[in-house]
Amino acid sequence: AGGGGGEPFYPFPTEENQKQFRRYQDLAVAEEALNQVYFVGRLANYKYFNMDDAIKNALELYVRLEGTTLLDEALAEGEKRIPRTDALGVHYVVSLPATGHARDLDLSWLARLCSLSELDGVVAEPKFFVYNMNRRLDWVFEEKLADVAGCQELVEGRTLFVRNVAPGPVELSWLEYVSQHSFGFGDSNVFIDASAKVDLQAIEAGLRIQASRLFSRKMTQASHAEVVKTDIRTLDSWSLNEKSWPVGSLSALLDSGALMLNLAHAFPLDRKGLRPPGSTGARRGTGVLSGLPKSCPQMSTRLFVATDAAIRRMLSVHRTNIYDSLIPELRKEPSAERFARDLQSVWFCLFFRPVR
Repeated sequence: AGGGGGEPFYPFPTEENQKQFRRYQDLAVAEEALNQVYFVGRLANYKYFNMDDAIKNALELYVRLEGTTLLDEALAEGEKRIPRTDALGVHYVVSLPATGHARDLDLSWLARLCSLSELDGVVAEPKFFVYNMNRRLDWVFEEKLADVAGCQELVEGRTLFVRNVAPGPVELSWLEYVSQHSFGFGDSNVFIDASAKVDLQAIEAGLRIQASRLFSRKMTQASHAEVVKTDIRTLDSWSLNEKSWPVGSLSALLDSGALMLNLAHAFPLDRKGLRPPGSTGARRGTGVLSGLPKSCPQMSTRLFVATDAAIRRMLSVHRTNIYDSLIPELRKEPSAERFARDLQSVWFCLFFRPVR
C-alpha cells in the first residue's frame, strides 16, 4: 500500500484492502490444490510479523503438510547441540604438523582429554577443532579419535571439526581459529601443537584453574555481566618481570593482587610457564607488530589456554591487524618462520596490557 505521495507503509486494514486480500487468498488456495505452491509469512497473511512469528508460521505449515515426526526428530537433535550453561565448554584447538606421515602421528594423549569430563565438581564438555597443514593427513585425526575409548561419542556427536589450512607456523592455525569463530569459542580454549610433547597434567591443571577461578564465578564468557564491567586485559607487570611462573605455581600469582586474577584468562601450559621479558625470540622491529609493547612477558604458543572472554577482548583490539597483516605474513614463504618468532615474543601482549 502507499500514501498519496507514493510512500510505502505497513498494511492498512481498510474494508477495501481486506476484500482485496480475500481475493488473493482464494487464488492462493487454488494454487496450493493445483500446483502444491504454498504461501507463508507477512505478505501471504497480509499482516506484520515479528521474525519469531514468521518462523512459527512456516513451521505450522510444515506440520500441516508433513506431520510432527521429522520436526520432533530435528528438535531433539538440535537440543543435543545446545551448550549446557552449567558445563564448562572446552575447545581443544589442535594444529597438525605440515611434515611427517600419518602413521608416525602420536595421538595417544587423546584418550585422557576425552575422559576429562569433570573438574572439581564442574562438568566439562569437549569439542575438537583440528587444523591440518598436510592434506595427506586428511581425516587421520578423526580415524584415530574413533579408535580411542571414550572418544567415539565426539565423532558420532559431530563435535569434531577438521579443517585444512596452508602450511605455516603453528601461530597461523591459532589465528585462523580465532578469526573464523568470532563468537563461537568455548569457555576454555586449549591450543595444542601436535608436533610437540603434550603435557596432559598441565592441561588439566590449567582447566581446573579456569573452572574454579572464573567459570564458577560466571567470568569465562565475554558476555557475562561481571566480565562486561571489568577490564580483564590489564595486569600488574611487576610480578611478571621478577621470575618464571609454571602452571603449578600460578595460583600464588593469581592471589598476589586484584589485577593478577585477570591472568587466569590466558596463560601458558608448557613446563617453562610464564617467563619474564628477555632476549628469547627478540623482536626484529617488524612493522606489522607496531603498537605492541617492546618488552612482553614470554609465553609459549605451543601449549596454552585462553577463555572466550580473553579471545574476544583480544579480537576487539587486534582483529583488523590479524586479518590484514598477521595472517598474510604467516602465509608468506620463506619469511613466515622468522615472522612467527617475532610474533611469539609479543604473543602474551596480544591478550594483556601489562602496567606497573
